[in-house]
Amino acid sequence: MSSAATATIDATAATEKPFLSVNNIEVIYNRVILVLKGVSLDVPNGGIVALLGANGAGKTTTLKAISNLLHAERGEVTKGAIMFDGAEVHNRSPNDLVAERKNAQAGYTSGGEQQMCAVGRALMSRPKMILLDEPSMGLAPQIVEEIFEIVKDLNEKEGVSFLLAEQNTNMALRFARYGYILENGRVVMDGNAKELSENEDVKEFYLGISGGRRKSFREGKHYRRRKRWLA
Repeated sequence: MSSAATATIDATAATEKPFLSVNNIEVIYNRVILVLKGVSLDVPNGGIVALLGANGAGKTTTLKAISNLLHAERGEVTKGAIMFDGAEVHNRSPNDLVAERKNAQAGYTSGGEQQMCAVGRALMSRPKMILLDEPSMGLAPQIVEEIFEIVKDLNEKEGVSFLLAEQNTNMALRFARYGYILENGRVVMDGNAKELSENEDVKEFYLGISGGRRKSFREGKHYRRRKRWLA
């Protein structure tokens, strides 16, 4: 391929608009509590993107801002914009953002079955994108593996894009192609999944690996070195 043709392809890729674009949003609860402080992220069409961070980092709030579910909790997007498939969505109602779903009763099922049921309900509307909030929470490792395999299968065979908010960093980075790390309502690091999984700070603070070995609970509990982005 000629250098001119390569340049044309690169330029086209660089100008392609993301499927979902969250641009510098701030979220405030009860008109005073600032939770998100300028969060930006992109999800490409047909991509799997991980939103990582500890409990309270702002992952769920980010998903609720995208889905317009903040008002029920006295929250609102006060700055920035959220674009989905070329249209601004953060001022639309949740009903406008999804197709009608059939009523269904899941009954008393296990945690894994409830997670799969939730994914199934979402698929009834034939969505272009699914937001998953902590799909691994409280589940056995084998069930977590099954859930993520379903995500991978839907992405590859049906072309569904995914934004995964997860504390299970290791699992999320195995299946995602790109990731963002939230700390105290801000994006402190982002990159492709392989780069993040090999980053020394990510390994130490989110994967529990230091010096090539996994730290014990005692070591992690008493560890005092500040994260480089907070220094």
